[in-house]
Amino acid sequence: MYKLFFTFSLTALILVKAHASNIENQQADIQKLDERITDIELRAMNNKINFGLDLKIESAMLNDKSQISTKSPTTHSGYVGAILFRINIDSNVSENLNVYASAESLSFFNENLFNGPATINNREKQVKGEKLSLSKAYFDWKFYKNWLTFSAGRLPTTQGPPAHIKDGVGREGTYPLTGYSVPLDGYALTAKISTPLELKDKLSLRLIYKPGGSANSTYPFRGVPLGDINHPRSMATNHQLFSGMLEFEQKNNTNGIWENMLAILQYGYYRFSSAPAFETTGLLGDTDIEKYRVYYDNDRLIDAKILSPYLELSKIFSTHFDIYSTFAFSKTKNYAHARATKLTSISGAPAGTDFDLGAFIHPGEQTGTRILAGTRYEFPDHYFLGAEYMKATEKAVPTVFYADSLVSPNYYNGHSFELYALKSLYNDDFIIRLGFIHLNVNADLSNSLFLQNTVEKINIAILSLNIRI
Repeated sequence: MYKLFFTFSLTALILVKAHASNIENQQADIQKLDERITDIELRAMNNKINFGLDLKIESAMLNDKSQISTKSPTTHSGYVGAILFRINIDSNVSENLNVYASAESLSFFNENLFNGPATINNREKQVKGEKLSLSKAYFDWKFYKNWLTFSAGRLPTTQGPPAHIKDGVGREGTYPLTGYSVPLDGYALTAKISTPLELKDKLSLRLIYKPGGSANSTYPFRGVPLGDINHPRSMATNHQLFSGMLEFEQKNNTNGIWENMLAILQYGYYRFSSAPAFETTGLLGDTDIEKYRVYYDNDRLIDAKILSPYLELSKIFSTHFDIYSTFAFSKTKNYAHARATKLTSISGAPAGTDFDLGAFIHPGEQTGTRILAGTRYEFPDHYFLGAEYMKATEKAVPTVFYADSLVSPNYYNGHSFELYALKSLYNDDFIIRLGFIHLNVNADLSNSLFLQNTVEKINIAILSLNIRI
């Protein structure tokens, strides 16, 4: 009896162990299968999503002699360094749908040693600080036999041609630099005219609409009043920005005059509405500690019309010379003045004093021009030598509010000359540029409100180290 019981127990134990072992083997197989599926999914995702990284280190020695409006002349010499960090993501969702996005920061060397990290996120500031800001996020949807493309989101409206030539990279922005260089949100419809016409060269027409303005972040449907409880006014209205662009691109031409050509004609009509009132301190300078309420005296701010042609020719007359030129003619009509009401009376005028800060950009109806032209010569082993000239009249509309460099002469109204040498290494993934800039400024934006008279002479020697992965 005991022998039978022992035999039965041993058999049961062997069966249990065998079953447990079988379960363990099944679990191991399931684990391996899961790992394989995860690996396949990651590979599929990597095939759909591409990541990139830009790191630019800039060092500049500068000498600045300036006299702004009625202030005393000042002279400044010294060193300035900056770091540009950018993350790029693009995805091929399908053959006809692509997504693009970039986030970046541009900050001074060691700017946070005593004051903490900068968190500026103002599109009008050249150096925005360490906080990442979204420079583009949009999709392209191709349809109707792929000759129509609909785009929506934060469009590639910064660092347009010819910014890429001086940086030694491919074209990054879509729209001419003199038209605008500031992150703008909206919609675009591009028609590749050359496709149905079966043209060898690329010819396209692009229509762009950029609406937007002030909105209540908590209750978007309520809107934002231009005034406040003590100063009731109507609600802020949206900006309306329209532009159209005709683009012609020719490659591998054999006429002996140029090898590649890019020609663009862009026209824009921009209607800006006034911003809501806000409170600020130090309006009249660094030593001003008073508090003010700033507002516009008209709901409509300014209308602007800008015509921007662009021409780029590479390897002209069968040489290694590239040339480019772009021109912007602007016409503006101002409707509002910025005004300030003093809220405190620490010194000077009593609280409640109201005064005129001036017209936004400039008063009345004005016209202005901006010219940008340059050339570049390519030596063997990816060495380049280039020069660029810029001239903007005092009443020209400022359009270049964004730059991915420490120094951008196109930000100012005046004239500048730049000479630079460039070397490209490691399949163009590492670019070294050494340049000298002479800049004369006769007008620049004060508090992002109006163009003020300035007499400023700036000499800058700058070294740029750019890594692109």
